[in-house]
This record gives sequence, structure tokens and C-alpha cells, in this order.
Amino acid sequence: MHHLTTTERYQIGHDLRLGLSSAKIAQATGRSIRTMQREISSNGGRNVDGVEQAIKKRQVRAKASANNHPTIEDTVWEKVLNRIKCKHSPDQAIVAERLSISISLVYRYLHRHKEIKLLRHLRRYRSTPRRGTTGWVKQAKSIKQRPKEVLTRECVGHMETDSIVGKRNEHYKILVTIDRATRFVRPGWVRDGSSKTVARHFERWMTDTRLPILSIITDQGSEFAGLPQLFADNLYACDPGKPYQKGAVENMNGLIRQSIAKGKSLRSITQAKLNFIANELNNRPRKRLGYTTPAQLLSEVTAARQVER
Repeated sequence: MHHLTTTERYQIGHDLRLGLSSAKIAQATGRSIRTMQREISSNGGRNVDGVEQAIKKRQVRAKASANNHPTIEDTVWEKVLNRIKCKHSPDQAIVAERLSISISLVYRYLHRHKEIKLLRHLRRYRSTPRRGTTGWVKQAKSIKQRPKEVLTRECVGHMETDSIVGKRNEHYKILVTIDRATRFVRPGWVRDGSSKTVARHFERWMTDTRLPILSIITDQGSEFAGLPQLFADNLYACDPGKPYQKGAVENMNGLIRQSIAKGKSLRSITQAKLNFIANELNNRPRKRLGYTTPAQLLSEVTAARQVER
């Protein structure tokens, strides 16, 4: 069924002035009673001034409709395609040719017309990376299933973990794990960024009796694919594209970046240097802890645990 026309709306206004019912107006215009009731109620009821309001609303919606958008001429696309053939990015092509189109529109055009060869010229296959769930995440629990003791941050041993990358196309990474309660951080230098190496770090950390690992919260990175075998029932994965769900470790990454600049190669980083950085951070007073240091708070918790035994 087509939209109501301007003529039909003026006819509705005329019939409303005569005091006709919705059923009779619908019969006169050849529309259904439900359509007529919806049209009248959404434009001020049986107020005759609602006709002008309805016409203005329709004009606004028509301008926003994709069917009424102006089409882009073929000459514009020829300019863009020629630039991409020269291995220019869509952004560079738009600026160089002084065009008023968006970057995402260029990607949509290339995909719609199956310009696979030109897409391969681009560093990214699409304007924004596609987000989805990786295979190993199906073995972990959703972050929404965390128990209450994790949310309160009162129990020591519930961890957040993430990885820091260095130079582009390098396999070296820094694994960062932080306790949510004490903010005690443990970094690890990962040579190849593989899931096996990451799992090996966690195996060593699991032997630390001062800071037991009760649960792990991580993102959906492939480097954590080996963790479901180590933490079958207490591994929680964030939703894709939502790093703020593990805000403690994200904030810690920023503090570590004060010592290791972003984009710097991690080839020359040693575990000894990471331990030095961690020692500085663990002995820095934190506002959230009442200006107590993470190391001091962990020491107090460990001492209290030994007294209880």
C-alpha cells in the first residue's frame, strides 16, 4: 500500500470538518480503517489543523528517504576508481578529487559492484573492521555471567588481562594481568604472541600463592585461545568491541605506555624491564585504594590470610 498523498490528506481534513467518522473517511478514500485511525491519531487527533502538520512530516520523511537521495554520477566513481588503481586510499582519493562523498560509501560501492581486485589494493578490506565472536570464546562464559564477588572488587584473585602490541606486523606482545581488588599488576613479555606462550605465563602465575587466580576476564583476542583449558569454569570473555568492560586493565595499559611508547618495537623489551615497571606501578599510591599502594594492600591481605590459617 502506497503512502497517503497530499490530495488524500486534504480530503481527510475536509471530511474531519464535516464531522465524519474514521470509517466513513476510510471508505471515501479507499483506505483501511486502521490506516485512517493511525493517520488521525498521529497528527493531532480530529483537529483539522493536523492536516498541514501531516503534510510537513511527510515532506521531511521524503527528504530523509534513501530513494529520494541524489544519485552520484558515474564520472565521480571513475575518478575514485582511477585513484584506487594507483593504490590510493578512499580518503586520499576523496581529498585529491575534492569530492563530497564518505569513505564508507566508497567501500560499499566497491563491494556492491564486486571490485575485488581494487579492494585488494587497499590495506583494509572494509571501512570498519567486522566484529564477531572468535571460536575459542564459545568455551568461555559471557562477562554478564560474572558472580557478585567479581563485581564488588572485594575479593582478591579476580583478574583482568589484556595484551599490548608494539610495532606493526611484529609478533612480540606484552601480556598484562591486574587484580581487580588490589590493582596489583603482573606483566609478561611474549615472544611470539601465540596462545601457547600466553598460557605458559598463566601457568607460572598460577603457582604464586600470594595472588591466586580465581577468575579471568579477557577480550576475544586469539592470543587467549589457550586459556579455556586452564580456566574451564572461571574464564569470562568481554563482548566484541567493548574493551571498557575490563576497564581496570585498560587503564593499566595507559600507565605502562608512560614507560613504553605506543608504536615502539617490543623486540628489545626484557622481562626484567617489565618487572621494574611493574614494581614502580605496584608501589604507586592509588586513589581508589585510599592512596594505599597495591603492593602494600596485597601484603596486608596475604598477612591476614596467614593469620586466619
